[in-house]
Amino acid sequence: SSVLGAFATSYHFLKKALKSAVDEINKPVLKKINKMDVRECRAWLVDFLTDIENGVPKDEVQYQFAHEIYDHYTNDLSENSYIHDKWERVMQ
Repeated sequence: SSVLGAFATSYHFLKKALKSAVDEINKPVLKKINKMDVRECRAWLVDFLTDIENGVPKDEVQYQFAHEIYDHYTNDLSENSYIHDKWERVMQ
């Protein structure tokens, strides 16, 4: 029974150490993906809002998708920039 306890303790320690190592390795990759996500959302929102300002017709699915992208940009990515100001101005 003490061998089993030692094995379980070793297993949990190794599992935690491995997870920590993998998390540390993934940090730069996740940071780069996050930057790309912010940039892509920003570019898409600028194009969409510019189209609205210029009278380009959009259907309800495009508006719904725009709201999803904007929510992701502001809530998930915690971005609040000139995009927020333009969104408020154009979508009112």
